[in-house]
Order: sequence, then C-alpha cells, then structure tokens
Amino acid sequence: MNLRSGFFKRVGNKVMLSFIVVTVMPVAVIAYYSKESSSSLFMEEAMSTHEQLLMTHSENIEQYFSTAKQDVIYLAQSQFLARYLEAVSLRNSAELESSFTVLGKEINRYAQARGGYYQQLAYVDELGQETVKSTQESGEHKSADREDMLNDNAVDYFKSATGIKRGEIYISRLHLNRTQGTLVKPLQPVVHYATPVYYPNGRRAGIILATVLAQPALDKLGSNLLVSDDGFYLYHSDAEKRWGGPRDLDSKESFATNHKVAWQTMQGQTTGSVMDDAGNHLATYKAIKIKGAKQTWWLVDHSLSMAGGGHHQSTGTMFVPLLMLVCIISLGIAYWARRSIVKPLTKLISVVHRVASGDQTARADISSGDELEELGLAFDQMVDERIATLAKMEAENEALNNSIIELMEATAKLSENDLSIHVPVREDITGVVADGLNKMIKGTNEVLHKIRNVAQEVAAASNTVKERSDSVIQLAQEERQVVEETLRALDKTAQAMQGVADLAQACSGAAEQASGTTEKALETVTGTVEGMNEIREIISETEKRIKRLGERSQEINSVVEIINNIAERTHVLALNASMQAAAAGDAGRGFAVVADEVQRLAENSRNSTSQIAALVHNIQTETSETMLTMNKTITQVVNGSELAELAGRQMRETQANTADLVQAVMKISDQAVAQSISINELRRDAAGIRRSTQLTGQQLEEQAETTDAMVGYAHDLQEAVQLFTLKVSA
Repeated sequence: MNLRSGFFKRVGNKVMLSFIVVTVMPVAVIAYYSKESSSSLFMEEAMSTHEQLLMTHSENIEQYFSTAKQDVIYLAQSQFLARYLEAVSLRNSAELESSFTVLGKEINRYAQARGGYYQQLAYVDELGQETVKSTQESGEHKSADREDMLNDNAVDYFKSATGIKRGEIYISRLHLNRTQGTLVKPLQPVVHYATPVYYPNGRRAGIILATVLAQPALDKLGSNLLVSDDGFYLYHSDAEKRWGGPRDLDSKESFATNHKVAWQTMQGQTTGSVMDDAGNHLATYKAIKIKGAKQTWWLVDHSLSMAGGGHHQSTGTMFVPLLMLVCIISLGIAYWARRSIVKPLTKLISVVHRVASGDQTARADISSGDELEELGLAFDQMVDERIATLAKMEAENEALNNSIIELMEATAKLSENDLSIHVPVREDITGVVADGLNKMIKGTNEVLHKIRNVAQEVAAASNTVKERSDSVIQLAQEERQVVEETLRALDKTAQAMQGVADLAQACSGAAEQASGTTEKALETVTGTVEGMNEIREIISETEKRIKRLGERSQEINSVVEIINNIAERTHVLALNASMQAAAAGDAGRGFAVVADEVQRLAENSRNSTSQIAALVHNIQTETSETMLTMNKTITQVVNGSELAELAGRQMRETQANTADLVQAVMKISDQAVAQSISINELRRDAAGIRRSTQLTGQQLEEQAETTDAMVGYAHDLQEAVQLFTLKVSA
C-alpha cells in the first residue's frame, strides 16, 4: 500500500529529529563551552608531558655519552696494554712485536663490539704519535695502517689529557670533527675522551683516546634544540642553524640572540618552563651535565610556543539563554512526536486485546500515514488468515482423532504383548505409523518363532548332553573301582616278591605263585586300558555334541540382533510420531499418547532382547567351560591309558623274569631283588592311575553341574518367548 510521502510521515524520522534536538544540540553547546573553559588546563597538561619527554631525552643523552668513560678506563688498565708497555720499557723486540699485534687486535675488536659508537679508538704514545688505531669507515672498523697514523702532539685533547692525574678522564666539547685542521665531510659531531697511561716504572706512556660519534644521540631529539653553555646551537631541526659558534661553521646563529628572554631565564636554573608577560609559553628546558666534563648543555623544547596569541573571549554569559531556548524547542518537538506515535499504538493494543479475548470482528483500521499504518494493515491481514486456518484445522482434527483412536486400541493390545493383531492403515498422518507398526509386528513374530524353535532345540540338546554326562560319570566310577583292585593286586605282588627275596631256598614255588599273580595283574591292567579307551571315545563324542550346541547358540545371537534392530526402529518411529504430534499442537495430543505407547513397546522389546542376549551369553559361556573341561578330561584319560599300558608292559616283563627264575634258581636272589624294585615302581604308577581316575571323576561331576545349568537356561529362554502371543504360522 502506498503511504503519504514526506519527512515527518515516518516514525523513524520523528524519533531521529527528537534525538537530535533533545540530545545532540545541548551536548554540542556544552562541549563548546567546556572546550573554551578548559583550554588552560590542556596547556598545563601538555607542558607537563613535554617536561617528561625532555627528562627522558636528557637521561638518554647522559647515558649515551657515559659509556665512553668506562671504555677508556678499561683499556687504560687492560692487561694487553700493560704487556705492550712493559715490552717497550724493557726493549724486548720479540715480545714487543707479539704484544703490539695483540694490542691492535684487542682495540679493533673492542671498537667493533660497540658498533657505530666510536669514530676512532686509539693508543697515542707520550710524544703524541698515534701507535695503534681503529677507525670506522662505511660502518665497519679496521686497524689503521702505519702511514695513516697522525701526530696529535699539538691537538687540544692530547695536551689536556697528558696534564691530568692517573684515573681522571678528559672530555672535550661537542664539536665538529677535524683532521689536520680540515673539517670532515659530511659533518661529524664528536666528543673526545682521553685518559693517561703509564709505563711500569711510573713514567707517562701517552693516552687512550676515544672519539665518540654524537649523531646517533642527536637524531633522537626530533624538534628539540641542544644548546651549548655559551648559547650556540649544537643541534637544530634546521641544519643551517647548527654549529653556529666561531669554533665550527660560524653561522652567526645562536639561541641566546634569537630567544633572549628564554636564555636569560635559563641562566642559573636546571629545569623549568619560560612564559612571557601575557602568560604565553615560550620554551621548556632541561640542563644536561655530563659527569667529568667542564661544559653544560641545554635541551630546549619550544613546540608549544604561542607567541602573539591573545586572550579568548568568555562565552559564559551566552550559555544559559542559549540552553533554555534549545530546551523549549526540544520539548515542543518531543511532545508532537509522542502524540503521533502513542495514539495509533494505543488503538492497536486495544484491538489486540479484543482479538485475544475471542472477538473475531475486531480490526485496527489505522490511517496515520506512516509505518504504524503498515503495521495495522499487516495485523488485520493476519487476523483474517488466522480465522480461515482455524476452520480448516477443525475439519482435519476430526479425521485425525478417529485415526488416533484406532491406533490407541492397537497399541493397547501391543502393550499386552499380543502380536497377533493387524493395525488398520489410513490415508492421513497416522498411516505411516500404522504401516510401521504392522511391519514391526510381522518382523517380531518371525523372529520370536525362530527363537522359540531354537530354544526347543537347545533344550533337547541340553538333555542329551546331560544323559551322556551321567553315563560317563557311571563309567568313570566303575573304572576307579578297577584301578583300586589293580592297586591292591600290586600290593600283594610286592609282598610276594619280597618273600621270594627272603626265602631264596623256596624260590621255585614263589616264582610260580608270582607268575600266576602277574598274569592276573596283566589281565587287570589290560582291562583298565580298554576301559579308559572307551571313556576317551565317550568323552570325545560328548565334546562334539557340546560344540554343535555352541554353534547353534551362535544362531541365537543373530536373532537377538534382529530383535534389537526392530526395537531401535520402533524407538525411532516413536520419536517421529512425537515430533508429528508436537507439530500438530493441541490436535496432536491423542497422537502423542500413541507415540508414548509405541515408545513403551520399544522399551519392552529392548528389555526382552537384553534378557535373551544375557541367557544366550550364559549358555555360550557354560558351553565353552564344558568344552575346556572335556579337553582336560580327555588329556588325563590319555595319560592314564599310557600309564596302564606301561603297567602292562612291566607285567609282561615280570612274567618273563619269573619264568627265568624257575629255570635259573642259582640267580634267584639277584633277580628277586630286581623284581622287588620293579614292583615298587609299578605300585607308584598304579597310585598315579588312581589319582588320575579320581580327578577325572571330579571333572565329570563338574561337567554334570554345567549341563544342568544349560538345561535351566534353555527352559528360561522358552519361558521368555512364551510371554508374547504370536500369530499362528500358515
């Protein structure tokens, strides 16, 4: 809809205009007045800041020019210089050449370590002749050749340094560097440092000279001035005004003549600011005194100079009337803006309350010509669409309620574990749920039928294993009795052989008796071996059956996994149904009940699946333990058979020995002793067989207990499946 155009027909424009008039204009007036009234405070803060900067610059300069003092003292007291001076005083030519080389290398190394700090570093002898010198060229230090050495006998710093005491330092003025009276180009402002050195006998040996380049320190001064103690510029932002004294360029420019008031004020002071009679700032200054030097430098900042500035006219008398006028205009515009916004909003709020109370005929009908009119039209259109939507939703809810009732009846039967029902499928939102439930019921029926069949087979196999275990236990008991009898027979044989050894005269009759007894023992051992072989075959057959039972239990795992997947799908189906019910709002509450029932059904299925999986796992565990027990039993039976066969072979040897005794009566005593030893060993073997048989019986009893547990698990599995009412298969 087209609204009437115009700046004042927009709510945003009205609010913006009110903000400008009520807020921005008074703030601007107050800011202007505050600026005028606080200009003097800003000036004081700026002067304080510049004083701090001057203090920092002065400390940096003092620190920069103090480094050379430490260096010349160190070099004057160094071991390599003392070694060279000692060689000179003793006129030791060999030592002199060596120490001279070391002195040159050390001084050059020391100069290199300081970077671009020194223009030169040298040792000058007592006649003023440069002996060792390191000079800087193109940013690098190197030792000077002999032809480049100069004689400084007539130079001021040599004369001054040779006249001071040991340990004192001469510091020259800050001046431009000259070589043999010629000014070095480009200009190099330097300061010379020198201290005397002495031979071992105390005679003067010359000086250590250091020429410090001042430009690195001066470059950090920026727009500040560095003034000598006689008022000439040592540094100025204008290069033509630097070095204005008669000792250097003689440019006739000086701070003392250009700023007489400031120069006169600075005399006798160390730091402060200079103001003129009108209160204008002329300069801020700081005196720099290098310790040990006979000169004073002045660091001056005149960037805040406001010479010629006048007093600012006060605007305090104009501020109050102007502020009152602005406030009156702002209140009028704000009142007009408020009426143009509040009245339509009040009407719109009233209509909203009527619609909320159920009045479907209420409409806004706002005609303010701005955004509020657009808001009213949009609200009226929304109310019309809402009425039409409610009518459509009532019809859809009626059909949906009927479908939900059918689903609720079906899910009620499902919650009672009745899987023989079929849920009707309709062409609405419940159709997907009903179709999913039918598929879930069909899949669950098929899986539970398989589980029931497997449970029956497991029960039958468990009963068969139990019967086999009982039979094996009975046979083991019989074999144990046979072994006991064999052991008793061996005891009698041992007693008989001992009698043969004692009664050598009656060896023939004893040998015959021993032969008969040995024959019986051989028959008993042979029977024992045959019985153990039969036990081994029975246990092997039992092991095969238990292994097949374990393989069949593996099939149950796949069935349980299928049931678990069905439960997960049912869970997802229930979540989807809950979301559909939530989207339907109040009309979907019945559908939400169905979704909850499906959720509970999925949880019941999942719990039953967990129980079945636990039972199957127990069956598999017990089956594995039974197989291990069977394997141990077979191993022990085999060992027992081998011992029995060994006993049989020994019985045969005993029989042969007895026959030899009959034929060789003369050797009866020796043979009787040997037979006694053999019989004792046979008794120990028979005792081992008895222990093995007892252990076999114990393990068979444990196997019987495990088999009983498997039968119980099979019955539990059948009972778990019988909880569901299944559809009869066609």
